Amino acid sequence: MAVSKAGVLSFILPVFLAGFVTRPPIIEDSAKQLANHVQNANISAEVVSDKINQVVHSSGFKFLLVYGLAAVLTYLAVQLYKAVTEPLALYCDETKYTYLVDGPADGKSAEERVRDLKRCRKVGDVPPVYPNGWMSILMLSELKKKEHIFVAVAGKNLVVFRGESGRPYVVDAYCAHLGANLAIGGSVHGECIECPFHGWRYRGEDGKRAFVGQAHFTDVSWEPHPTDKHVAVLRMSTKPPYFFNLLNLLANTFHIEQIGPCFAHFHMDSPLLGELQLVLTVTPVGPMRQRIVTTGYTRRGPISFYIGKKTLYEQYYQIWGDLPVWANKKYVRNPPFVKEDHLIAKHRRFFSQFYSENSPKYDPKEESMDW
Repeated sequence: MAVSKAGVLSFILPVFLAGFVTRPPIIEDSAKQLANHVQNANISAEVVSDKINQVVHSSGFKFLLVYGLAAVLTYLAVQLYKAVTEPLALYCDETKYTYLVDGPADGKSAEERVRDLKRCRKVGDVPPVYPNGWMSILMLSELKKKEHIFVAVAGKNLVVFRGESGRPYVVDAYCAHLGANLAIGGSVHGECIECPFHGWRYRGEDGKRAFVGQAHFTDVSWEPHPTDKHVAVLRMSTKPPYFFNLLNLLANTFHIEQIGPCFAHFHMDSPLLGELQLVLTVTPVGPMRQRIVTTGYTRRGPISFYIGKKTLYEQYYQIWGDLPVWANKKYVRNPPFVKEDHLIAKHRRFFSQFYSENSPKYDPKEESMDW
């Protein structure tokens, strides 16, 4: 929990003032004296009254009184300082006075009331929803160096970030490669922002691509040593002489099948790890929503069972790591593939055969509150 300087000051200053004014011993001394006198059976009521007056007029009681007064004065001074120096920020909750909250329910579900609200908002010949001009996004003080934030304004999704120099930039929130949201998991490097998916970087000054993480622009080549001109270059392929090949422990075989758009089958056979089969199913449950289930099958035995559980966990971890990207990316129909993306392009061509002209189309207006 962050503690402000004003909060620390409001706690320390009263103690310092009270101690400087009263210089108390310890209030426990007066209380102990009163307790000792009360235990004496021959003490009179007048003596008890006198002792109470002594406690009231003691330096310890004065310390508490001065401390309380100093605390109140310090609190008022801090509030006055904040009122004079801090910017005023007021927020209104627009949902408090909407049809969905205060309007008549009429026994309708929340989904039905949302549909009713959409129909009400479409009535009439409305003007364009967004004007053309400069718009305020946020204050510069709300963003520190090398920080970034996602903003949605005027129908656009943007990422605002400050470079290492402190200069602010505003660029499109989606990576041109595969549509990942730069503001969700991205990072700032110099005056660029890096995509969390494949490491593409974009300049804040103009939003253009500055670096491609997984692409190798330089072709690696080699030449024979110039002094040995008689040496020729031969292309050869061979198996490395592993010692364990004698025991055939690493001869793992994999058979992977994509069966239609919604099924995948993985079969692994290993002399060391045993046999493992995974069946992955993808079930569409709504527009832009799907349910992924992976089921593993192994032979009976503790080692095979452990390997199967470990494999399922690794696959779950990979999917879980991609969820922030999937949930915030947009679909790019013709992305700028690099040569390292050839498998993605091949899978897209394979998957396109499962769509036809009569396939249902996704209409984002049915799922949003847009005009």
